[in-house]
Amino acid sequence: MFFSCSFTYSVWQLLYNWLTINTVLPLHLIHHFNNHMGLPSLKNRSKHWSTIWLTTIWSIWLSRNNIIFKNTKPSLQHILDTANVKSWLWINSKDENDTFSYSYWLSLPLVCLNTNL
Repeated sequence: MFFSCSFTYSVWQLLYNWLTINTVLPLHLIHHFNNHMGLPSLKNRSKHWSTIWLTTIWSIWLSRNNIIFKNTKPSLQHILDTANVKSWLWINSKDENDTFSYSYWLSLPLVCLNTNL
């Protein structure tokens, strides 16, 4: 569900487009996570990088629940926006030394993470 259906595949494509990353997307959980974690040069930012992955998974799950229990229509952009907000909130709340504005986060996420590709 998180990786193999065309809808969630599109969510991941949007996420990686926002991050300005081109990658092949594996279809299995552990391969997908390992691929994600191996993309950037992290410079001690692996917790932040994993946060992006986890908030995307969570956002997909929340959307799935809304579809099933509230009969809502799925929205790729809403899932991406939810993942962006949650990852920004989590990262800013966990690292007092590296706080940045939400607009900066949206426009330059890799700079906020001090990450090189």
